This record gives sequence, structure tokens and C-alpha cells, in this order.
Amino acid sequence: MLEIIKKHSKIFFLILVVVVSIPAILNLLQPGFPLTDDGNWMVIRFSAFYESLKAGQFPVRFLMRLNNGYGYPVSDFLYPLFMYLATPLQILGIGFVNSIKAILILSLISSSIFTFLWLRKLFDDLSSFVGSFFYTFFPYHLFDVYKRGSVGEVLSLSVLPFVLWQIERKSLFWSSVGISFLILSHNSLAVLFLSVILIYMFINIYLTDNKKALLIKYLSILVFGFGLSSFFAIPAVFDLQYTVFNKTVVSDFTQHFSGLGLIGLPSALVIICTFILIFTKHIKIKTQKLTLVFLTLSLISIFLAIPQS
Repeated sequence: MLEIIKKHSKIFFLILVVVVSIPAILNLLQPGFPLTDDGNWMVIRFSAFYESLKAGQFPVRFLMRLNNGYGYPVSDFLYPLFMYLATPLQILGIGFVNSIKAILILSLISSSIFTFLWLRKLFDDLSSFVGSFFYTFFPYHLFDVYKRGSVGEVLSLSVLPFVLWQIERKSLFWSSVGISFLILSHNSLAVLFLSVILIYMFINIYLTDNKKALLIKYLSILVFGFGLSSFFAIPAVFDLQYTVFNKTVVSDFTQHFSGLGLIGLPSALVIICTFILIFTKHIKIKTQKLTLVFLTLSLISIFLAIPQS
């Protein structure tokens, strides 16, 4: 039995990743839609998006049914990827609510799979599985699903490891597609995640001998990625001048800081163990540098989340 597992370790761990992810999606398998901050709005907007698409508007920018029939340019500014992905499901007849729930379910499971496949390029199977588990069940991930109901954020959290996996696979095409999907999945998180991806690329360039070739490849990925998403990104930036967005105060960020206690004991233990593994040299040089950078980014993120920042 052990010999079979060793021979097909990738398949075994992929199955294990999916099985272990099931508890994260169980509540989404219940009838109805969870009571969340934004989830209902996502369903409403998707239903209006589908009507506009069905009426022949492509790409969809103006949702005619909303705003008391005056229309609402949601898709001109709001990340549209989840609505495009949910459209085939609606065509199959599963309904607007279940289509959005399916996107959440697929995003959670795919985030586990893509994280495992990415980490497997750098670590052994068991380490990759553990990393995938933590990524799936880290508190904000589940909070995003069951409290915030931010379909775009949950989707972008699955696209990020996909991009990193394709970068490690050295795939120009799929890396470019991943970058475009990241931009289309969530505007704000795309800015944050692209910063992480740029740092990741810089480390890879620094560690390779053929720096010029890799730099050209990464620049090509970014150019093609932005190009594929330009139908959304360019109008979203250009059309802001016709709105009152810059004059509208949505929320005061100073009212949303957290205490250090919100990190939680499990996360604190992971950070401590990571430091120990780095400084005891249990991680090879390339992954040690990457781990150190991601750990530093995590600590910076924690600092920015507390009032002292």
C-alpha cells in the first residue's frame, strides 16, 4: 500500500487535498444562501448581469434593470470575472443563487489544489499539503465566504496560487491568463497581489543565472496579462472621472484596526515555527529566501492592521 502511495504520491495528495477541503464548503451545500454582508448583492447583480448579457451586451458594462430601472454601471467598475464564470452554470439551469454558491465552492477547492501544486514545485508533498491546508482554512479565507460573502475576493484568493504555480511551471500563456484573471477577479486585491507577484518574480530573477531572459519573460507575462484584462481595467480607470467616487467617503479606515489577539494562537505558532525552520536551515536556499520574504510580508500586514501603524 505504501509503495502504491509513493508511486502515485501526487494523485494521492491531490485527492487528500480535496477531501480535507470538504469541511470548508459544507455549509454552502445547504439550501438557500448564507446570510452575509455582500452575498445577496452579488446574486442580485449577477441576475441583472445575466439579463444584460442575454440581451446582447458584451462585454457587459451597464446593468439595465438595477437602480429602479435607470441602470447601473456595475460591470464597468466592479470585478466581473465571477459573473462571467457563473453564466454557464446559469445557462445549465441551476439558478442564480446556486450559481454564485458554486463559484464560492469551486474557488475554495481550487485554492487548495492550486496552492498544493504551487508549493509542490518548491517543497515535498507533505509540506505542500500542510501549506494548502493552512491556506484553505486560514480565518480570513472562511470569513470572506461566510461573513463578508465577497465572491470576488474568494475567487481572487484561488487565482493567486494559480499564478504562482504557472510562474514556477514557466508557462508564459497560463501565467498571462492568470494575471488577467487576477485583475478581473477583484480590483483592490489585484493591486495587493500583483505587488506580491512582482516581489516573487524579482526573487526568481535574482536567483537565476540567465537574468535577462527571465526578465523579458516576466515582462511579457505582465504585458499580456494586462492586455487580456484591458477591456475592463482601462474603462474602469478612465470612466471614474464621470463618477463621484473620489468625493465619496465609503468608510473610515481608522475605525477598522484590529488587535494582535485577532491573529490567533494557531497563526502565531505557524509564524514561530517558520522562523525556526529558516534559521535552522531546514529549508533549501531558494525556498528559504521565498519563505523569508512571505513571512516578512505577513509581519508587515499584521503591523498595518493594528492601530500602532
